[in-house]
Amino acid sequence: MKRIAAAGLLALSSVLSCTLPALAGGSLWKCDLAPVNDKTAFFSGSLLILWDGARGEAWVSDPQITDISGDFVPVRLAVKDGVIGMRWKVRLAEHQGARTARFAYKAGFDATGKTITVTGWVDGWDYPPARTVSGPCAQL
Repeated sequence: MKRIAAAGLLALSSVLSCTLPALAGGSLWKCDLAPVNDKTAFFSGSLLILWDGARGEAWVSDPQITDISGDFVPVRLAVKDGVIGMRWKVRLAEHQGARTARFAYKAGFDATGKTITVTGWVDGWDYPPARTVSGPCAQL
């Protein structure tokens, strides 16, 4: 993962503080995602976001896939036109030389910073197609 220069971190932090005051300042958030069904197998219905506003960094964890990837996964953050975007990948464990699959995700918050929309897909595979879920987020 590329390191962001100190000036970039400060700029990102100030944009995040203005755009999403609920996430700035270091906190843990839980997002309840829906719809979760057999067509949205990339999601368990719950997403944890750990936000460090001072460093301008974030990590995510899906409690149902933690066993696959370890724990919290680092997130690439981007701000475009005042919208916060996040991207991350979760690698499935290899089993006896089988091809390793990665789930890829991108997410964005609404203007209030209290609702998230997440799209997930299997990185590098055409099937199953990408699926999108959304839901409210609350600070723990």
